[in-house]
Amino acid sequence: MLDAPIRVAGRVAGVVCHEHVGPPRDWSPAEQSFAGSIADLAALALEAAERARTGVALRKSEEKFATAFRLNPNPSVIARMDDGLLVDVNAAYQELTGFTREEVIGKAAKDVLWPVPEGREQMMRELKTHGRLRHMDLKMRTKRGPLLDVLVSVDVIEIDGVPHTLGAAIDITERNRVAEALRESEQRFRRLVQDLSVGVALLDGAGEVLMCNPAGLEMLGVTSEDVGKKGFWQRELIPVHEDGTPYAQDERPVFNAVRTGTPVSNAVVGYRPRGKTDMRWATFNVDPQRDAQGIVRNVIVSFSDITERRRAEGQLRLLAQAVKSTSEGISITDLDGRVTFANPAFLASVGYTEHEILGQHVAMINSPRNPSALQDDLRIATARGGWTGELYNRRKDGTDFLLALTTAPVRDSEGRVIALMGVSSDITERKQTEAQARQLQESLRRAETMSALGAVVAGVAHEVRNPLFAISATVDALEARFGPQPAYARYAETLRQEVNRLSRLMSDLLDYGRPSRLDLTESPLGPVVNGAIAACTPLAERTGVRLVADVAADLPLLPLDPARMLQVLQNLIDNAIQHSPRGGQVVVRATAVLAPHDAGIELSVADEGPGIRAEDMVNVFEPFFTRRRGGTGLGLSIVQRIVEQHGGEVDAKNRDVGGALITVRLCRPAGVPV
Repeated sequence: MLDAPIRVAGRVAGVVCHEHVGPPRDWSPAEQSFAGSIADLAALALEAAERARTGVALRKSEEKFATAFRLNPNPSVIARMDDGLLVDVNAAYQELTGFTREEVIGKAAKDVLWPVPEGREQMMRELKTHGRLRHMDLKMRTKRGPLLDVLVSVDVIEIDGVPHTLGAAIDITERNRVAEALRESEQRFRRLVQDLSVGVALLDGAGEVLMCNPAGLEMLGVTSEDVGKKGFWQRELIPVHEDGTPYAQDERPVFNAVRTGTPVSNAVVGYRPRGKTDMRWATFNVDPQRDAQGIVRNVIVSFSDITERRRAEGQLRLLAQAVKSTSEGISITDLDGRVTFANPAFLASVGYTEHEILGQHVAMINSPRNPSALQDDLRIATARGGWTGELYNRRKDGTDFLLALTTAPVRDSEGRVIALMGVSSDITERKQTEAQARQLQESLRRAETMSALGAVVAGVAHEVRNPLFAISATVDALEARFGPQPAYARYAETLRQEVNRLSRLMSDLLDYGRPSRLDLTESPLGPVVNGAIAACTPLAERTGVRLVADVAADLPLLPLDPARMLQVLQNLIDNAIQHSPRGGQVVVRATAVLAPHDAGIELSVADEGPGIRAEDMVNVFEPFFTRRRGGTGLGLSIVQRIVEQHGGEVDAKNRDVGGALITVRLCRPAGVPV
């Protein structure tokens, strides 16, 4: 509120109502409202001056001006022009700065408003030159101490014949803070893109390259100056189809995305880098970015070099030609299970011609005698590292034959699986005529294969652990260096989850590939059971499953390795929890039983899940076999191996009331004294 009625006697410098045409169109709504407020105040001052000349309703004009000044939502002040002493401030100013009216009235503006002398001096020069000021970016004092960023607009008015300044401000402190944070975020994003191993380029809506990271420049064989030249992408990068024919102008993946706004995913494109004669190949992903009107403003292009992979595929075809004369059946399928190669021995075994079988799914030769999910499980196991076993194939004439099959993944030079290979032999006649000899030979072959697989697995697991640690450490280093970034948090979390999953897989692989020697001692089993339940309780609580222990008090002492048996029970209980519904229970039971030579112990773990499918019963203890998403397929294999090392046995079946039941039987091995 003003101290006394303000007599507006003169003029409003620089603003006359009938000349005011509104703020510029590119101002924000807040800035337009701000300009309107100061213009309204100036207009009221002009109205008061005009009425003062005519003597009409002077008091009403003064009251209207005072009310408008007081209720203006933007912080507003009135100060004398010559010495800068404050005459009045409104409530919005007091609320924003924390000063009371009494604390600032009569004090110089330079002492309570403007902490930066250069800013006030520039403001006064503008006022003296133009008679008005619009949207100058200044710093404003507050009672609490922190300075505010404000946009200031000022008009010159006369009160009782004395020039005064009428000013209002918009607080843009938060806006500036957000803008600075956005600039920092963009800089961090650019640094991240610069470090990526895949090529990343940013194009504008006309297809001109705005940025390309070092990996992309290396793939294209150019410099940043080259890609920045107008028309580079159109002129230099002439894309080629996989069959070697060039793309039509309107079919080019990147520019089709620029033109239509349609994303492109994993398009295989060939191109010749500048100055090179050899063709390079890459998979391109294109993501158009649209503005609020739906117009493509920018396009993000990411690309990965697959030249070596294509070379590996070519070498694979040469290898396939080289094995045509072998007596064993050899077939190659793509990752979807469609036959891409079959040698004469394989064609002879199934009775199809090359023309009839190439491009067909392997289900074409699958026998109904196999478990229904065998083909999918075999393909998954092969992609993971290989599979060895027996299955039935069906010939073209409808008859079935048994074959021994060994599969392996085919990888490119970068380690990616690009195809699946199988080597098979018809063992039907041998099965019929030499059953006993075949069983012995098969057992020996499987033992040798598993031994070799164990050695390979152990080596692979050891080699993979180091890069997994490096990935985990790199993610931690990125967060330590750049701080938590909500925009990238889910990517970091995904990396950590996948690293943890692979770490668990590597631990399982090491356990399976290099089983340690047992450290047998006469041990009670009850504490081992209790320890396993305690270790699995957090998982049970997270999944809403109740653990129930039923351990007999009269369990005999047996020669056990407590640590390895703890692992057995943890694997079984963890597996049961994973397959149990929320609200269900897992029962762990241990009882004493009479064994053939001595007293023994029977351990069982029962769940209330869906149970084991009938066709999966024969595979539950096979390595890498799993139906659970995210499972490694090694848990039960490790259990079986440890139990057999203890001279025991383990089996799996379904309960009559639903759910699965895994039972472990242990006894004192023959020749081991009590």
